[in-house]
Amino acid sequence: MAWVVPAIAAELWNVSVQHIMDCIREGRIPSRSENGFVFVNVAPHNAGITPPKKRPEDRPPTYVMVQPAESTVNESADLLSPEELEELQEPLEDDGPSDLTLVHHRRHETSRLRTPPRRVA
Repeated sequence: MAWVVPAIAAELWNVSVQHIMDCIREGRIPSRSENGFVFVNVAPHNAGITPPKKRPEDRPPTYVMVQPAESTVNESADLLSPEELEELQEPLEDDGPSDLTLVHHRRHETSRLRTPPRRVA
């Protein structure tokens, strides 16, 4: 038996969830309730759904090997002008503290000034 929630049963049978709920209420679909959840038996005449047994070499792969992209300097040179390549190789200028440093400083100051709640005696 295959027990699923009504939304999955509705999707499997291509009907609305309301139709499934009406059939449960009328007793036309086998259902059960566990821990506040309603389950519907989507295969009432089947003892269980078992996948076909295949030999390991006949099973489809569960992953695909990805080959790393081969990028070369020549490909980059084709995409960028000589000025752009030169600009990328120059060291970055230090503009002082970053925005992230300022945010960290503000959070530290805020937490330092915060007062804890009063203790109730």
